[in-house]
Amino acid sequence: MNGKKRLITLVLALLLIVQLLGGAALADVYTAVPIRFDDVSESDWFFEYVDYATNVLGLVDGKAEGKFCPYDNMTYAEAITLAVRINAIAYDRYSELDNLIAGQPTNAAWYQPYLDYAKAHGIPWQYADYNAKSTRAEYVHIFYSALREYILSEIASGNEILLNRVDDGAIPDVPMSHKYAEDIYTFYRMGILDGSDDAHNFKPNDNIRRNEVAAVLCRLCDSYDLKEFTLTLSGS
Repeated sequence: MNGKKRLITLVLALLLIVQLLGGAALADVYTAVPIRFDDVSESDWFFEYVDYATNVLGLVDGKAEGKFCPYDNMTYAEAITLAVRINAIAYDRYSELDNLIAGQPTNAAWYQPYLDYAKAHGIPWQYADYNAKSTRAEYVHIFYSALREYILSEIASGNEILLNRVDDGAIPDVPMSHKYAEDIYTFYRMGILDGSDDAHNFKPNDNIRRNEVAAVLCRLCDSYDLKEFTLTLSGS
């Protein structure tokens, strides 16, 4: 099997297992009923991503009734929550997450069970303000950490999960000394990211919008619309 497509097999096969087994977790990870949002039009560049991330992957939904809020920036709480859902599905730990959710006091923050899960499974979870806007570098770090074990095992096995040649140091605004260089460069090489402009700058300190996150989820979990490109050091 082509390594580029193995992540879809891992994640979506487990989604189907959850569906077949039934139980409370199913409503959280999968919906067969199309969800439409008043603020997402078929003419928007992100329509297919939002539709796919919502209705096929079942990983994200709206922020308010009938609203996806595509131009809102993702918060740290939202980023951790998505990373936890991905990890719980990929490693078949959804019953553990369900138990954490069920066991939370009624006065706890809505994201507390996800913080507890993240802490237990090596996903970044400590941030000063969970409602603050996540930087692009931090959200990549959070998402990458959720699947790092799987990604590294695929690379070590020689599977073709790395789609692009991206030389060390070739991302203009991400030197190899950046604390999240491994995470960012791996997502570039997998075709999950291709940068914010023609020069492939990542803009690590900028925030990320929810419509952009939907696109990342589609590429990360289903190899949907992966970006193919080459980024080499000058003269190489």
